[in-house]
Amino acid sequence: MKKKRLIQYYSPNLNFKKVLKALFVKDAKKKTREFYRHLTNKKYILLTSSCRSALYLTYKSMGKGLPVLVSPLTCSSALDPIYYSNNKIYFSDISWDTLNIDIKNRARIPTNVKVIQVIHLGGVPADMETIKKFARKRNITIVEDCAQSFCAKYKGHYTGSFGDVSCFSLIKNAYGIGGGVLATNDYEIYRKAREYQENLEKIPTKVIIYRILRNIIETKRILSVYNYIFTNLMNLKNKFHDEYIDPKRQFFDYVKQPNEILFKIFIQQSFALNINHFNRVNNGLKILKRLASLGVGNNYKYINFKQITPSFTKLFIYINNFDSSVGIKKLNSMGIMAKHLEQKYNSFYQVENNLLERYSSAKFIGSYDKYRKIHHSLVSLPLNENFNNGEVEEIISKLQLVVGKSSPGIG
Repeated sequence: MKKKRLIQYYSPNLNFKKVLKALFVKDAKKKTREFYRHLTNKKYILLTSSCRSALYLTYKSMGKGLPVLVSPLTCSSALDPIYYSNNKIYFSDISWDTLNIDIKNRARIPTNVKVIQVIHLGGVPADMETIKKFARKRNITIVEDCAQSFCAKYKGHYTGSFGDVSCFSLIKNAYGIGGGVLATNDYEIYRKAREYQENLEKIPTKVIIYRILRNIIETKRILSVYNYIFTNLMNLKNKFHDEYIDPKRQFFDYVKQPNEILFKIFIQQSFALNINHFNRVNNGLKILKRLASLGVGNNYKYINFKQITPSFTKLFIYINNFDSSVGIKKLNSMGIMAKHLEQKYNSFYQVENNLLERYSSAKFIGSYDKYRKIHHSLVSLPLNENFNNGEVEEIISKLQLVVGKSSPGIG
């Protein structure tokens, strides 16, 4: 019997050799700050334990009760920092093409909105020109959530260079084991965020060791023995989280003081950053081109890729009438490790954010029909900088089988 090939959703690109080299990296924190100072053109750089930690510290520094406009099409990591810092969530409409926040109908946005959190979903930059003009007119603070857009560009400028505050993750396509960055030119936000962070607990050493081992195993997951180890490891972790940790405790598990090893590994991984980014983007565009030739997928059609360079940290595809809750499971059963909005292990579908109890008080600006339609018909396809043409074609062919040649989801 022919063994089913596993098309891995994501590879951390980590091994023991890289970890050993990382241990000898000197001045890792200083080098990381310099890297993001250059990337964002921001003066003050605070190194954090995660992107959600950077976002949380940002909102804690800005105050309480602030109405924050944000896209509902995201995972809880982007919304919890607003909620747990005691600020208010206002959900906006989203764009059919980029799947990002859409503020074209600006008259609907309440005058009391003080912050716009811009999430560059999947590493596709939002319309920063329009957003920035509107924010300056209304004296609104822009918080750029760049967790998924590291190295993405909008009209020649890196994402993270537009916001008043920009927050990054050092995992995903930065290939780290954790860590985040808060970048700003506002000294008061930086100062307060730094003071808040100094009172947080430190990341336990055992958590650092676990993350290193997990990422090394996940990197080799395409091999059956490593896949077996990784599967059992994540099942144990999920069982622990499901039984013993509530959402608030899970959130604050990522809001800690950072460990220097996070930045040592980031600097070590940055040596291959350019080639990994180039290959990843090329593979993403290759998949999109093939899908377009088959009439599959309803977003990206009218994006000008001469004006934006996505990072494709996640390759989100909206397919009209595709049932995400069913289709994503089918793809996984066929060896295609597709996801929905969350990257969590065995999380094939995320419920609408407005249906979660902690966001029940969030307000929608106008209709949310567009969000609901996209949410229910969204798939995040596997994307790896090391994919070959055969793996790309296998993803396409399996997606075709699930969608169906005569399905109304095509065309």
